[in-house]
Amino acid sequence: MTDEDGNLLWFGNYTGWGKLKSETNISGTAHQPFRLQNQYCDRETGLHYNFFRYYEPDAGRFVNQDPIGLFGGSNFYMFAFNISRWLDPLGLKGKSKRSCEEIGQDIDRLINRDKRKCNNGGTHGLRHRFNEQINGRNGPGTQSWKTHEQEIKNQQKSLRDRLQEWNDSGCGSPPSGAWKWATKPVPQPKQWKNPAVPRSTVETGAKVVAGAGAAYIVYRIVRFLPSLLPPLWGTIPANAAIP
Repeated sequence: MTDEDGNLLWFGNYTGWGKLKSETNISGTAHQPFRLQNQYCDRETGLHYNFFRYYEPDAGRFVNQDPIGLFGGSNFYMFAFNISRWLDPLGLKGKSKRSCEEIGQDIDRLINRDKRKCNNGGTHGLRHRFNEQINGRNGPGTQSWKTHEQEIKNQQKSLRDRLQEWNDSGCGSPPSGAWKWATKPVPQPKQWKNPAVPRSTVETGAKVVAGAGAAYIVYRIVRFLPSLLPPLWGTIPANAAIP
């Protein structure tokens, strides 16, 4: 622990599970009640407080059951899988603390991955997804367009989460251009420019299909109306079977 000028006031040595083995109070007046994982030490009991329950540093586990039950895992008393790489600041559920290099690799993958270099396995990064949405064969109005649009949004959400993790881990300035891809508006129908299929053809085709469908419905209604008269009820089955 240091003061506002960076002068060392206190330092300690810990066991692997966070118990304070020794401490040196250089100033003689420094009060340092915090332990690994930012737990607050109760000197009377020797337990570490994690907001929702107490942690026992000798055993490396909580002394109270997890208040969120099985949502925190099958072991109600476990702190985490690895104390040097996992955190549980609230005493509810451990989460992995990854290195900046690992987070950076995730960010790069979400933006730049080219699945064509991996035998078409997995998914493209956002850079390639945007390009394929704009230049792909399946244009606006198709199910493929809608599916890819939602996948782009989901991938952008994952990228924003990774960028937040990058910031929370103190990794410095985010990778160049990362936030641009995380917040870029998804391609709009007017941006689609597949040269193989003119837009007018797609729009005309959609109108023709819609018009034909409406005309057929009207035809079926007109054809069926006479069969609703009581003397002609016997013709209903045959009329219904005819296209």
